[in-house]
Amino acid sequence: MSNLRLLNETTTDGTVSSIQVNDVFSADFDIYKITTDLSNETNSPKGINMRLINSSGSVITSSNYDRAISEMYAAQTFVQSRTSNADYFNQAFGLLKYPPEAGVGVSYIFNPFSSSAFTTMINHNFSTWSGNKASLKSIFILKQLSSCTGFQAYLSSTNFHSTSVIKTYGLRIDWWDFHR
Repeated sequence: MSNLRLLNETTTDGTVSSIQVNDVFSADFDIYKITTDLSNETNSPKGINMRLINSSGSVITSSNYDRAISEMYAAQTFVQSRTSNADYFNQAFGLLKYPPEAGVGVSYIFNPFSSSAFTTMINHNFSTWSGNKASLKSIFILKQLSSCTGFQAYLSSTNFHSTSVIKTYGLRIDWWDFHR
């Protein structure tokens, strides 16, 4: 039996710039896997940002989001950057453009439901746009002790394409798995 449990699969209809995935984080898991296959409705590349949703159902917009990112381009110099005290995770799910160019990735988020530990996330994403290709590796932390139950992925000035999909899994690690 797999330790990976599908908790939610969210698709869009092409009319939204924000995807809210509610009530997926709980006391049942400490580690979550998020897979993304996203594209937008315009012909210009956009970063996919993320915010967490607290247990009251409110999107956390305080300036406690930090990130570091390494952008590894196929045909140009690599870029490393970091942001501190932002009100969202910048490019949390990479860059994207109109299909067939898009962004796919996998993220692992740790301790989102815990109110006694910071929520952290690691991400690896591959994006294509206008013939460019980039692999992005990122780390994120919400420096706030909040119990989070979901997250919001959003674009600043366009809609997600109707082919966009976000899947959220819980990763169960049982004590007995380590002692067989």
